Amino acid sequence: MISPELNFVFPCYRGEDIYAYIHTRPIPAAAFDMSYRLLIRTFNTMLDEGPVASRFADKFLRDAATALNTDATPLLNEIGRLSSVIMAAKDGWQQIPLQQAVDGKMLDPEDAQSAVNAALFFSCIWHVSPKKNRMGLLQTGAELWGWQSTPSSPMEWIASLPKSTTDATSAPTPRGTEFVVQGLAPAS
Repeated sequence: MISPELNFVFPCYRGEDIYAYIHTRPIPAAAFDMSYRLLIRTFNTMLDEGPVASRFADKFLRDAATALNTDATPLLNEIGRLSSVIMAAKDGWQQIPLQQAVDGKMLDPEDAQSAVNAALFFSCIWHVSPKKNRMGLLQTGAELWGWQSTPSSPMEWIASLPKSTTDATSAPTPRGTEFVVQGLAPAS
């Protein structure tokens, strides 16, 4: 059975190196109640289109919003509010709100888009799919996105990350404010 506290985390890579993780929690029931038609239509479209369609979840959501003559922005804002970027910094791992990381161009544009799509996919699966199908669909997401489930909050998950390793190096990126950390992965 899936824990009601299930969250997901997926890595962002530059080449072979992880430079950030995205941590997302499911939207609360009240947010689902306000946006259920958008999520149901988005979920059904993704199922019809196949597993790769999850990479374009935001586009399907916007199509659904247009068809339903409603605004997808409140739902996307809620998903963004529940999503954090975890990045390596000079003094250790730091948690940054997803929108701040996107606006500050701390994520590669493709990773920023993937973060929104993966979080939306996760919300659709969590709230729309029947309980008995969730694990299979979430496993598909894990394979597509390389994510893992966790009951941990972002800060608890950060605490599980290694502080340093002998084979890890940190080097400033061209932006100079974030670091690519080689050889680091979440602790088991």
